[in-house]
Amino acid sequence: MEHGGPAAGGGCWSAKTTLRPSCPLERSERMQSSPAQVHVDPLVSELAPRFGNTGGKCSTVHWEERSITVDWIRVTHPEEERESLQRLLERYFGEAFESGRRWFYTQAVRFEAGPMLLWESRSGNTCCVDVNGSALASLDWHDRMALVRQLMVGGRATRFDLAVDAKHGERVGLIDCMLESCFRGELCGARVFEPKDRYRSGELEAYGVNIGRRGKNGSGRYVRCYDKGLETGTEAAGRWERLEVEFTDDCANEVAIAVCSGDFARAAFARVCGACSFREVTGQGAIARRPMKEWWADWTSGSLPRETVARRQETTLRSFISWTSSAVLPTLARLADETGERIVDVIARAFGDESGVRRRPLFGPMRPMLAEYRRWVAAVEHPAGAVPF
Repeated sequence: MEHGGPAAGGGCWSAKTTLRPSCPLERSERMQSSPAQVHVDPLVSELAPRFGNTGGKCSTVHWEERSITVDWIRVTHPEEERESLQRLLERYFGEAFESGRRWFYTQAVRFEAGPMLLWESRSGNTCCVDVNGSALASLDWHDRMALVRQLMVGGRATRFDLAVDAKHGERVGLIDCMLESCFRGELCGARVFEPKDRYRSGELEAYGVNIGRRGKNGSGRYVRCYDKGLETGTEAAGRWERLEVEFTDDCANEVAIAVCSGDFARAAFARVCGACSFREVTGQGAIARRPMKEWWADWTSGSLPRETVARRQETTLRSFISWTSSAVLPTLARLADETGERIVDVIARAFGDESGVRRRPLFGPMRPMLAEYRRWVAAVEHPAGAVPF
């Protein structure tokens, strides 16, 4: 395949998308006709990107082929489904062997390729299946998606990674564009980015950029763009780049349901492209009024990026009591046991009027919980329903 663009004296670039089982997003072909004569299959035109090269470092990105896949899945199920889940994993990954505890689960088995099945948690009623990227990569496309969909039946995803691989004979340039835009303040949808590069004996060994935060301080979306060819040692720098999004908690479950219940490639690509954005700095406050960077428009062309936002769950009296019982009371009970005091005495000493603990004023979200607590007290004191006002 020849390569070139307007700056290289080439013709017009177009792309065709074929959603075959390996789920490539598109494969570009150099068109010999003029731009007005370019024809794209109407069945695939929605994902056909504009492809060009103006010669600038961050003008656009290049690819000859792209593909998208699930790169990690972690899902929880009711514990009574553990045996059926183990049989399911054994069908794909072979025999299981005992493994050490992990997270807050006390029992676990591991499979040869790396997946784990864990159970006996503090809540005592859930089990967890964790299937890593290398294990999923060992399956063909049909088996991989069949496993993901079976795991989602009756389960809740707590981690779900999607990865887009882009390849080009010379240089993809996606990492270059992302880094340059980040340093220019054009990153939207996240505030934190971290350039990643590593050298060995003067030779580039790793190259990429991470966007966002992981864990409780994160948004449920953690973006990584890195040189997969360098990581695997199979390609020269720049020829194989991967854009990967790690969705967690509510975001993970939302994305997993969306991509498993519809057109996988389109739904998954829209979620990846919606994890963050890159837009011109125009002084406009509203992000939607700022035009996309040209290279990002090229990358997302034909797709409608779909933002995935973690929705804060309303705190109720029941959820607050449940959290306190699991996160606070065990420590207070241990203190009471060690000192020989009652737990109410420990609470009074630690949080009473003489403790010096600052009392926060009652704010809006707490008012419904206060009303719920008063109704609860009233129902206990007046079980017949004669609640005075």
